[in-house]
Amino acid sequence: QSGSRGQLRIGSVGQIAASFLPDALRAFRTAFPEVEVDFVEMTPPEQLEALEKDEIHLGFAYGPDTHDAASISSLLLAQSTMGVTVSKDHPLASRRSVRLQDLKDQSFLSLGDTKNSTHRRNIVTIFEEEGVSPASLRPIMGFEPLLTMIAADQGVSMLPEMLDLRSSHGIVTIPLVLERAKADFTLWAVWRTAGTSLLVRNFVRLLERNR
Repeated sequence: QSGSRGQLRIGSVGQIAASFLPDALRAFRTAFPEVEVDFVEMTPPEQLEALEKDEIHLGFAYGPDTHDAASISSLLLAQSTMGVTVSKDHPLASRRSVRLQDLKDQSFLSLGDTKNSTHRRNIVTIFEEEGVSPASLRPIMGFEPLLTMIAADQGVSMLPEMLDLRSSHGIVTIPLVLERAKADFTLWAVWRTAGTSLLVRNFVRLLERNR
C-alpha cells in the first residue's frame, strides 16, 4: 500500500525513452529497491489497451490529444519535431534538409498496424497537408525492427529529431521543410486515472524530475 515494494509493469517504447527513462529508473531503484520493474514490448496503441485491461501499470503514448481521454492520466515527457529518417549511406543522408517532393519516390515505413498506428496517421496527414503522396507506406511491427529496416535501406520513415541514432543504429534524421503541415512530436507517460497505486505515483514523480 505504501508503494515501496511489489511489481511495476511498464510498456516499452525503446530508443525514444532513452533520454529520460534510464535516469528515472536508476533513481527509482535507489528509492524503492524492493520494487521489481518489468518492461513489456508493445506499440503505444497497444499500451493504451493494456492499461485499460490492467495488463501494465504505466505506458507511453504519442500525439497531442492523448491527455484528453477521461480514463487516462498523463504527463508530458518530451516535445520535438519529426524529421525524415534514412540510413547513413542513403543518397539523402548528407542533406541539411529535405522537402516531401524530394521523397515522393521513397518507400516509407510506419510503426504499428495499418488500423491503429498513430505514427502512420501522422505520416499520412503530413503528406496530405503538403499535397504529396508517398510511393508506398509499409507497416512494421516493433520499434527495433523499424530501425533495422531503415538502417538496411529497406525504406525511410519519419521520427523525432530528438533521437540520436547514428552511432547506435547507423541512421540519420534530416530536418523536414514543410509549407503547410506541422510535424510536431509529443511523448506522454500514461496511466489509469481510477485506482492509481502509490507505486505508480512514486514512479511518475521521478519521471517528472528527470524529463
